[in-house]
Amino acid sequence: MIMKKQYSQMEEFYFAYPKLTSTTTDWLPADSEHRFDKNMRDPETNKELSRLNWSNKSITYKFNVQGFRSDDFVGPGHSIMFLGCSHTIGIGMVWENTFSKIIADKLKLKCFNLGKGGGSFDSCFRFASHWIDALHPKIVVLLEPKKDRKEICTSDGFKNYIPKDAYRSDRSESQEDHDNFYKDWVIVGINGELQREKNLLSVKYLSEKANAKFISLSPGMVDGEARDLMHGGKVWHSLTANQILAEI
Repeated sequence: MIMKKQYSQMEEFYFAYPKLTSTTTDWLPADSEHRFDKNMRDPETNKELSRLNWSNKSITYKFNVQGFRSDDFVGPGHSIMFLGCSHTIGIGMVWENTFSKIIADKLKLKCFNLGKGGGSFDSCFRFASHWIDALHPKIVVLLEPKKDRKEICTSDGFKNYIPKDAYRSDRSESQEDHDNFYKDWVIVGINGELQREKNLLSVKYLSEKANAKFISLSPGMVDGEARDLMHGGKVWHSLTANQILAEI
């Protein structure tokens, strides 16, 4: 049975993109129309987009009822769950060519992709803490985000702090909340290491408690051949799928 009920504000805390529930869009940060147009105007990046056969109509991002770029949630059991950041959700990639969809199709399981652009280990734990128990997947795969990202809940929803934004000289007003506590936190590497470890162990525990096989791995080198010319392209997703299938 497909889960299509009314969700409370508390339950929406466990959605990746609450404002995009049950919608389809052509663009998603960092695969924005602005970035694409800018790359089209530059002769070098225009040539690369042409080589890779990317156009402004190449991709659609379809979101389920719970705000994930994912198959509709059904349960329990006949599914594989993926946790991670933009590499997992498949920014700049056709859905059918993402590593999560390749693996799910190969294993004949529903693909529950709980990736979120700019996500952190904190957001991976947030989604896992709710959805593993709700959906009881057979397998949980965590493609590790950068360990020094940090998520907090704000009055406008959840926000992930990203180190490169904290020290930009051209920060906009929307970036002013990268305050001193985060600079202090990120400058000492052990904070990121401890955050990674506690969230990784927590997701592993939740997976094993639900009798799901748990796999985690690093995304490795990314080829930058997605439409935004930043994220992994078709070859990277295929190689990542094969690596995870070998682990399974």
